[in-house]
Amino acid sequence: MTQFSFKTFKASAALSLALGAAAANAATTADLRSQQWALDEMNVDQAHQIATGNGVVVAVIDSGLDLTHPDFAGKIVAPVSYVCPAGGPKPCFGNHVDDRNGHGTHVAGTIVSPADGKGTTGVAPDAKIMPIRVLDAEGSGATSDIVAGIDWAVAHGADVINLSLGAAYGLGIIISNPVLSLDAGFADAITRAADAGVLVAVAAGNDSLPFCGGGELYNNGGLCVAAHGPGSTPAYYSDWGLGIDVVAPGGASLLGCASDILAAWPEDIAGYCGYNGYNAIAGTSMASPQVAGIAALLAELGVKGQDARARILATSSSFPLTLFGGLTGPFVNAYDAVNGL
Repeated sequence: MTQFSFKTFKASAALSLALGAAAANAATTADLRSQQWALDEMNVDQAHQIATGNGVVVAVIDSGLDLTHPDFAGKIVAPVSYVCPAGGPKPCFGNHVDDRNGHGTHVAGTIVSPADGKGTTGVAPDAKIMPIRVLDAEGSGATSDIVAGIDWAVAHGADVINLSLGAAYGLGIIISNPVLSLDAGFADAITRAADAGVLVAVAAGNDSLPFCGGGELYNNGGLCVAAHGPGSTPAYYSDWGLGIDVVAPGGASLLGCASDILAAWPEDIAGYCGYNGYNAIAGTSMASPQVAGIAALLAELGVKGQDARARILATSSSFPLTLFGGLTGPFVNAYDAVNGL
């Protein structure tokens, strides 16, 4: 099988690192909800009056999960890893699922962190998480493992899949095309998931390219998600234009931690923004799980798969007078998605 290197779609955190380094070891037990501007912009608190993701399983195909983080206690379903010891069988289990990068933990926390008055709150705080590790400590992985992870999620009962990863710079439009697909089965795996009634949220990419660089350009099985910053401001890094389905909060990055997305982080990996167990970073990787969270709210209400995709698209709103809103796609709204169902 042809192999392509996939990577996380997290924007550079160099400036945030500099701004937050001084307080990097501060303990965090306080409620950080007030710092989650993304939830405010999507009207998530209002949506939680209707649905919280109860009974829903979201698969995060990523760099694994901090298995001991308190935000995931009692929430983990069918964990598995495709990053296994050399020469050993795949998949593997146990500690091999543990996140040595931070990316997968942050994505999972964005979706399912509980609304318990401690740390951050997820878009679907009562949903469960299915961590599927396909990326190594550097955030890189092989197409075959990602395809296997998608199929694992479908086979083990996931209602929603999040893919905050994609092809290396600029390759999405080349390797996933309608004439001669070179993506080693990535788009086909998304189609299989869609056919099974599972909604797949895919990060668009951080290359500022005028198309969905996440490798899902010609596949309508999932939702290709671009990113915006606070106040619906443009995210300089986000891919935009052709193939983008929706845009969600992903952070501004250059403006520092307060403008990025705050979520769970491995407690034994230093963060950038002064919290123990939580961190703020930016990227379309951070936008995609916002949409996966909305899909989990819909799944609780019985709206899944392509019906959920259609509902999210129908209840997202564009700002056609702005270049950003017109070309990046409509802005998601959690409350509008679940209201009236």
